Amino acid sequence: RNDVGGNVDITSGVGGEVDILTSNTDHTVSGNIVIATGTASSMASGGITMSVGNSVTDGGAGDIDIVGGAAGTDAGSSIRVRAGESGGETGGSISLASTSTGSLDLSTGTNGYSGRISLATGSASALNSASGAIDLSTGASDSQAGNINIQAGASSMHNGASIVVSAGAGGVDFSSGDVLVTSGVAKGTSGSVNVVTSSSG
Repeated sequence: RNDVGGNVDITSGVGGEVDILTSNTDHTVSGNIVIATGTASSMASGGITMSVGNSVTDGGAGDIDIVGGAAGTDAGSSIRVRAGESGGETGGSISLASTSTGSLDLSTGTNGYSGRISLATGSASALNSASGAIDLSTGASDSQAGNINIQAGASSMHNGASIVVSAGAGGVDFSSGDVLVTSGVAKGTSGSVNVVTSSSG
């Protein structure tokens, strides 16, 4: 049948909250909360939309916070965001974007040991298929375009961190990758490529 089932709406009163939570426990694991849409055999499955309301007068709009749980001795909980796979077409994408004036910050914690940020594409195992690329760029501007700053961390007790740029190795009878550093094209004078060391002391 092609009939559409009914909806389930949960709405609080004006100024009220809607709380969905599992019970606390002392002797076993707490329960899970599963939010999922059903599988569709012949059409597209449903989506999940999470949004906050607009603020039309004084006061900012609400935030969306997704926070993993802390642990006493073991590792804290992880937050995983993964796009869907596809049997034939291209798999799903993950898009992170700010507004026209907002920022997008990606950082690890600073409690004790800081974590690591890994930015990588997956390996390609199919014959004659290329792995994905990583593009790092700023937007164009009629005024001053933004810079790309890559800076290793300083240390007060040990050597400072290094920046390593290396091309990929090549297979049998093939060349390795290149490392190309060029300045930008300009209608006037093009930019320089400078390699300098800092003064010590």
